[in-house]
Amino acid sequence: MLQNSNSIKQSILIEKTMLSYWIKSNLRRAHHLNNPILIYQMGKVGSTSAYNSPKGLYPNTFHIHRADTKNIRDVLSWHIKRGLNPPNDGLGYWIGKKLLSSNKPATIVTAVREPIARNLSAYFENLDRFHNVTDAHLKIEVPDLINWFLDNYNHETPLKWFEDEFLISTGIDVYKIEFNKIEGHAIHKTGNRSVLIYRSDVEDHLIERSLAKIRPELKNIKLHKANVGASKPYATTYKTFRDEIRLPSSYIDMMLNNQFVKHFYTHEEIDMLHKKWNNCSN
Repeated sequence: MLQNSNSIKQSILIEKTMLSYWIKSNLRRAHHLNNPILIYQMGKVGSTSAYNSPKGLYPNTFHIHRADTKNIRDVLSWHIKRGLNPPNDGLGYWIGKKLLSSNKPATIVTAVREPIARNLSAYFENLDRFHNVTDAHLKIEVPDLINWFLDNYNHETPLKWFEDEFLISTGIDVYKIEFNKIEGHAIHKTGNRSVLIYRSDVEDHLIERSLAKIRPELKNIKLHKANVGASKPYATTYKTFRDEIRLPSSYIDMMLNNQFVKHFYTHEEIDMLHKKWNNCSN
């Protein structure tokens, strides 16, 4: 009976949160979406710097990680059922309803990052939320952090994000876009929308040039690094975590032998990533 009661409470909370997203989305003014720049990327791929820099030159810039209603609901549900604080996807919900589901013009900027490094970084960025405790990096022993990451983290997020999130919301299949693996970026135009896809390890001046090419308003843009893990309060614990974690070879193979990695990285780069992570696991 108690379990059923908790389930009902969780369902009510999920529905209330989704309703608040819907209400707020309908209270926002439509002119905010006049040919915006949308930084639409999975977390921990350099999206904060990509957002902050254009925002200074073009205020009509938005930054989201999710816009698909089902994915927003699923993430919300996952957190609530575990008693964790969910991320606020209200802006993404609004963007999905008011922009991406329409034919309004927009410039979409999205990035990719090598998936193992991305997962380790994303885990620590959200450490307090995952463990439901403030300053988790100080209160939880590193071996316990490692075990939680290996056993509970959704490792396939970066591998499936473009299929399960981006494609559903935009109708754009990035795997059908020719990606220049040497230069590390691609520009794609479809209808009244332009899409810039880039790798987070690409030199800033190449991304700046591409942004200026698709949006003349950004001709003077200078990207600035932001939200860097090395400058965070958890930096010391994170270094220890990286030094001590031992990734199973099966995990490394899963993360590097897939459509996502093969589309954005050369064979030589993939081999180097295998060597890098296998050496760290010995």
